[in-house]
Amino acid sequence: MSPEAFLFRTPTGKAWRHSNFYNRKWIPAVAAAMETGLPRRPRIHDLRHSHVAWLVAANIPLPAIQARLGHESIQTTIDRYGHLARSLDSDISAAVQAAMRGRSPSHRGLQLISA
Repeated sequence: MSPEAFLFRTPTGKAWRHSNFYNRKWIPAVAAAMETGLPRRPRIHDLRHSHVAWLVAANIPLPAIQARLGHESIQTTIDRYGHLARSLDSDISAAVQAAMRGRSPSHRGLQLISA
């Protein structure tokens, strides 16, 4: 979909008025989810945060996420979502170790030493 396309559309493809969408779609969907065990009542804006969490978990770079969200500064993106990237520490370690294994033994740079 294009960036200008509406995510939630009426059956005819037009934009929902906020109050109509909220009352006709959101409230019933949340009520149904809570009946099946959803522990907290989410806000519509929480979909944005979930989307970003999924992008971070998929190793999408923060600058790409910044552009997608429309943040003027990368600092806004880092301040809000940077803590999610910390879960990538094991991926970072694995990448460093793989790069170091690729070096020849005669290389005088860093070498991986097993403990």
